[in-house]
Amino acid sequence: MISLLIPVTDIDETISCMVSAANLAKQNIEFILMFSNNDTDTLSRISELPEFPIRLMSCGDIQLYEKVNAMSRVASGNVLMYWNEKNRFLTRDYDVKLNIGGVFIGQTATVSSFMPREMYSILGHYALHNQVNDYLVCLGHNLGMVHNVDVANTVERTEDPTFDCDATKVLIGNDVALVRMALEKTTD
Repeated sequence: MISLLIPVTDIDETISCMVSAANLAKQNIEFILMFSNNDTDTLSRISELPEFPIRLMSCGDIQLYEKVNAMSRVASGNVLMYWNEKNRFLTRDYDVKLNIGGVFIGQTATVSSFMPREMYSILGHYALHNQVNDYLVCLGHNLGMVHNVDVANTVERTEDPTFDCDATKVLIGNDVALVRMALEKTTD
């Protein structure tokens, strides 16, 4: 199962995103939605959400990466994927292509990133920076563990030129060390 982690900023976009994602999926997906405690529009329209597997969470004023980490903690999928509500999958059966296990950072054809449950279990978090996708891609490159998957989506992006891998060197270095230690233990 794929867990799509969606921070809600626009309930109409979120509903459209969910319907689109469900229509192109072959197997089970779950949606983890997080919205702000003071988002009265979303609160008043929860009954309009499609009848898919959904976990709802609310939060105060916290950073994006903290939202994604909180959603990751309750997700039950084999694969975790931060998903922008304005984004749409273009590849039919994308969930089957993404549902691969292992210790790596996954990247789609349009530079959206995802993480298998095994990697999340080692790290204990999804990301430590608000530029979530860039953080994961940088981590994957530092580990030499980027797995590219041929799945397309509507928001074609490149790595953010303002994201400075060196500025997050300590955070990424700690994550790299965690993963390497875990891999060494499994080979002993």
